[in-house]
Amino acid sequence: MAWHGRIQLVRVVFAPILAVMAKLAALGVGIWLSALSIRYRGVRDVMTFLVQIWLFLSPVIYPMTEVAPRLERWGLPVWSVGLNPLVGVIERFRWAVSGTDADPTGMVVVGCLTAVAILVSGLGYFRPVEQSIADVV
Repeated sequence: MAWHGRIQLVRVVFAPILAVMAKLAALGVGIWLSALSIRYRGVRDVMTFLVQIWLFLSPVIYPMTEVAPRLERWGLPVWSVGLNPLVGVIERFRWAVSGTDADPTGMVVVGCLTAVAILVSGLGYFRPVEQSIADVV
């Protein structure tokens, strides 16, 4: 990208921050699923289905510019998509690396708050379950 002059160093600086945010979201979901799988054995079987659903709910294949008009048509605010913490990360990474014009700051803020909420609530749920892990495993 630097060879072809497509890289903007000011935007690429955000990439490591986005990686940390994605790791926080993954850590929070991982803590929740690990604690739930100790208590409920069926969670392990459902996880592959949940990962596939999460892939389609995150704009990996499609850009958010395709989704925003449909959300407005349905009467939903565009920021509500940011409740999925990876939406802001993926869109901001797309903005940082490919140089798109859409600035997804609102989705990043909502996604960051959601990721922190998932992580904190996961830790809060994991603490009581932690005592029974050795008994179950």
